[in-house]
Amino acid sequence: MLISKQNRSYISPSFSADEGSGFILKVTEILFSSDKRVKIVVEMPDPDRFTTKEAPHIPRILFRLLPHLRRHRCDNDYGFSFRQECACTEIPHLFEHLIIELQNQVQKSGPLKGETHWDWHRDPKGRFHVWVEYDNELLVLGAIRVAERFINLLDAHALDNLNVQEEIANLKRLARIGYELYKVSDKLLAGNSQNELSVSEQFL
Repeated sequence: MLISKQNRSYISPSFSADEGSGFILKVTEILFSSDKRVKIVVEMPDPDRFTTKEAPHIPRILFRLLPHLRRHRCDNDYGFSFRQECACTEIPHLFEHLIIELQNQVQKSGPLKGETHWDWHRDPKGRFHVWVEYDNELLVLGAIRVAERFINLLDAHALDNLNVQEEIANLKRLARIGYELYKVSDKLLAGNSQNELSVSEQFL
């Protein structure tokens, strides 16, 4: 794990589904910036299968499991609703919105924004860069992992292994821990006349 003053970068372990070795989407790096945004590097192992047109069952089931997701707004050149756009959009773009929706399911922190970019002249084909805003660092980290798991399970038609309410409950617990850690680190960073340990000195 690489740590610096301005950001924290986590190299992600490979996704390993219980149902098999295959996956449609894999998170390879998570980078927290200082402006309450997180960058997620996503790899699509099959660069010829990276849109919802090739996997229409993923958004169809997600909209059923998380009905509010269909009401998301998205800027596009055609004025489509997000649900309309999901007929043919990049799966990492759907992943971006899923991370936002999972955060909103847990805590109401106001509208969160996201972006999805790719440049296959510079990067290997199949690599995407997803940016998402967040309010609670531990919550968004958990939401990234849950969103990755959801998309891979849905692609594998492994609905029996997917429990939305249980995952939301786990994310709520993470959010509470994240909030408490934020209060502790805020006090440490503000300084204490008796103990002025930095956050890294206190916890490393």
